[in-house]
Amino acid sequence: MIKREQAEQIALDSLRANGYACHSTHAVRFDEVGRLNVWGVGIDALMNSWVAYAVDREPVLAIRSSTVVIIAGDDGRVIYVGSAHDEG
Repeated sequence: MIKREQAEQIALDSLRANGYACHSTHAVRFDEVGRLNVWGVGIDALMNSWVAYAVDREPVLAIRSSTVVIIAGDDGRVIYVGSAHDEG
């Protein structure tokens, strides 16, 4: 099982590799997330995962969805990078 700090670093590396300009990430266990609507990721993959939210370098003055990275809790593999579809 990977730890929160490891998940945050994996997420940050993945975001930067995919061209996102973020300052840091904040990871929570999937069961701590109130609602997550990512497409193409099955519930079984999510149950033992970390969800890392990107923290922007500068404040964003618009309503938009969060950028998340979903990391497998057992081996640290990146399952998803993109929108959380939680705008509003």
